[in-house]
Amino acid sequence: MKKWNLYDLQKIDYRFSLEDIPMYQCPLKAAIEILGSSVSLEGLDPIEVKKIVQAYKKVLPEADSSWPGAGIGLISSMDKTKKIVLPVNYGEFSFTAWKIAGFTSCEEYNNWCYNKQNIALDVDYTIADIYDFSMGLEQVKNTNIEAATYWELTQSCLEDLSNALPNLTSNDTIIQSIHMTSELSLKAALIYQGAKTKDIKSHDLDLLAKKMFSARRHRDDENITSIIHKMPHFVNSRYSSAGMTRLEVVRLAIGSQFIAASTLRRLTEYDLSQTIEKVSNTGPRSLFTV
Repeated sequence: MKKWNLYDLQKIDYRFSLEDIPMYQCPLKAAIEILGSSVSLEGLDPIEVKKIVQAYKKVLPEADSSWPGAGIGLISSMDKTKKIVLPVNYGEFSFTAWKIAGFTSCEEYNNWCYNKQNIALDVDYTIADIYDFSMGLEQVKNTNIEAATYWELTQSCLEDLSNALPNLTSNDTIIQSIHMTSELSLKAALIYQGAKTKDIKSHDLDLLAKKMFSARRHRDDENITSIIHKMPHFVNSRYSSAGMTRLEVVRLAIGSQFIAASTLRRLTEYDLSQTIEKVSNTGPRSLFTV
């Protein structure tokens, strides 16, 4: 095993930047490199690995917050938002909302939801949307590369929303990302079902959604239409204020995440949202309001 110091980690981090290594992968990758590239992961000394990983995170604190887990998304309680990272599960997915959302207790979570059952149920559905989108993308990403590229761009938009909204100071700055989340996911679903890119170049969400509905109907369609009809005009929102409150912007962002999830729900086996609907015994998911 080679001796190492923080300066060595800085040099490794500099090289990883040039090699475009994802931040969350860097600490463990550095440990494997330092301890010997010929050594298998199972053969590494866990104490030495921990020392290197902890030291690396002093060099690169961003490594902790960039871990994508099984998926990244956004939950909300009124105008409050929280970025969540779905845990990687081996076996059956365990659904406990307050744990997934990163709260320390059920009481803390309930307080965040104003102790209102309808808000907590909305959070359950939103977590399901994040799960359905992330797992659905994992299922289809190798079956249609062009469509997967559009969904991966959607994923990037969702990550931007999740990072930006909790500390947003200007409501108008996020409208474009909200629109693009919806647009890219709708186009991905159409391409996956055989549409040509040249035939779906429009920014008209209503037109794109109707094309998707025609290709394959789904119980989410009415809700998608409801969300789209509340979206500010894409081009106009570049040059003038949409005049929306923070609460309205947050609900649109959650709505765009719902649209993204629905584009994959209708094409894959993942539909945690329907399970939530059955377990809650509250009837169909309510229409989005902005």
